[in-house]
Amino acid sequence: MLKYSFLAILLLIALSWGQEQEPALCGGEKYNPETHYCSWNTVREYGYVKVGDRNYKTVVIGAQTWMAENLNYAGADDEIECEVSSDCDTYTHEQAMEVCPEGWHLPSRADWMDLRDVGQGWGELEAGKHLKAKSGWNPPGEDTYGFA
Repeated sequence: MLKYSFLAILLLIALSWGQEQEPALCGGEKYNPETHYCSWNTVREYGYVKVGDRNYKTVVIGAQTWMAENLNYAGADDEIECEVSSDCDTYTHEQAMEVCPEGWHLPSRADWMDLRDVGQGWGELEAGKHLKAKSGWNPPGEDTYGFA
């Protein structure tokens, strides 16, 4: 019996080897999540802002454009470094102000309220659910706007 179970597992692995993952869907339409995002069941193309030698994805939510990625930044002090895979909690407010790309700023309370209000009357908890990523949060979010 163990021999047949092992063979069945090998067969399943062989059958699934090389199969492509299911495509991302948005309102029933397939899209590439590397270049596009889903916002309210509509496929939208990421915008980009160039910082140094790297392009960072941006998304439009309501009338605002938001960065969809954390900046990778290493300041003069080696301790001031933030990689995309880390928690990015090593910046002081002053350091974060210094690294904003030209024409960008840290969001003000008014910016956050405008973002929240795009949700047509959602409270802060409901807005947070729609802004959070589908993974990495407990409870997970819905990433309604392609923000995460």
